[in-house]
Amino acid sequence: MEKNVWIIVLTTILLFYPFQGVIKAEVNEDIVSFGDSFKRLQEEDPKTPVAWEYLGVSYLLQEKDSDKAIESFKKAVEIDKNYFMGYVRLGQVYKNLGMKDEAKKNFKKALPLIDGEIRRAEAKLNTFKGKEREVFKKVTLTVYEKTKKECEKALGELE
Repeated sequence: MEKNVWIIVLTTILLFYPFQGVIKAEVNEDIVSFGDSFKRLQEEDPKTPVAWEYLGVSYLLQEKDSDKAIESFKKAVEIDKNYFMGYVRLGQVYKNLGMKDEAKKNFKKALPLIDGEIRRAEAKLNTFKGKEREVFKKVTLTVYEKTKKECEKALGELE
């Protein structure tokens, strides 16, 4: 697999899986050490929503600063209104802050966007063969499906 694909896979495993190990669980030193890299990424490419998302995650993990994290996640969805992870992250932060209406609003925005990503991932899955297909399915498609289930669960808890 190409180096760039591995970087995407590792980043996905570390940060993209939103309900495990990022906001609620213990801080993992490996993830925290990426904080400065995310700040540089955001500075180098401020029009990339993922850079703003990762910066927000960094604010949560390193600085425990929900306000800065919210600003970063809002910037991510301002850049790309279809960037579902921005809405998921906003929902998580608002839920953790006890702001139920804001949390529900963001989880509800995320769900149809996740469905679209699942459909695109399923279609793309057929373009891979062998080990790459297996990795793509495990990392990408499984993450999207799990994220959707966790959003639905969070919404149920907020009702």
